[in-house]
Amino acid sequence: MKSVGVQGDSRSYRHAVALSGKLDWNKLEETSTKITNKFSEVNRVVYALNPNELKEIKLRKAFLTEDRISVLQDVDDLVMQEVRKKKLYKEIWQFPVVLLPLAVNGSEKEVIVLRPVSSREAMTAEFSRPEKEFVEQLAEKIMKSCKVSAVFYDVTHKPPATIEWE
Repeated sequence: MKSVGVQGDSRSYRHAVALSGKLDWNKLEETSTKITNKFSEVNRVVYALNPNELKEIKLRKAFLTEDRISVLQDVDDLVMQEVRKKKLYKEIWQFPVVLLPLAVNGSEKEVIVLRPVSSREAMTAEFSRPEKEFVEQLAEKIMKSCKVSAVFYDVTHKPPATIEWE
């Protein structure tokens, strides 16, 4: 799957890489930067919050249906409620929630990417790093309450990724 990014002065459409393992923001930032610097065909790195083991990821045929839009709206609403409860609005500048046409570990349920970023001027942005417990609990709530099989967290700065996904 490809996503939009910014490499040099140009918009790019490159592959995303998925990582799994122990949640460590510093290690994820270091690894994401190394991957996007070394491989020009990659402009975005995501981390698997749930499931924490990735056996198989496949692109699946999907259309923007009322059901899929409803899932995205439900997840977005849940995320915004949790951000408000935790009072994270000052540290998170934007928080896109993304729906991807993927099948993870054989499930045909939806796949979500969380993309909270911090920025001062929008030309550059860093992925936000809320408390690990908050992020892990948020992923659990999404998995329990919505028709979702996987929740990823975008750990790419802008550049090389953009804030939004296309």
